[in-house]
Amino acid sequence: MARSQECFRILRKEARSASATGRIASRKTRIECGKGTLLEIAEVLKTLLVLQIEKPLSFREKKMLDRARHMLITELSISRGLRECEVMELIEKALG
Repeated sequence: MARSQECFRILRKEARSASATGRIASRKTRIECGKGTLLEIAEVLKTLLVLQIEKPLSFREKKMLDRARHMLITELSISRGLRECEVMELIEKALG
């Protein structure tokens, strides 16, 4: 439960420029391989959402955004015992 709370804290925190985030590439790679932690997934999701506001996402970035969103929703719904639609609402609320 503590990790899921930390995920929502990451999603709520103030957005910073995604283009300045150099370490996101390694996290994306870990997620692509299915080895990313829940917190890394939340950070990648947040960063890609910010980047999407700054510029149009590439095909690969869009794919990663969808994958990160799906992984986060799935993991949180299992860990919290909620339906996926309920978790989606919580994520949207956290993102503001």
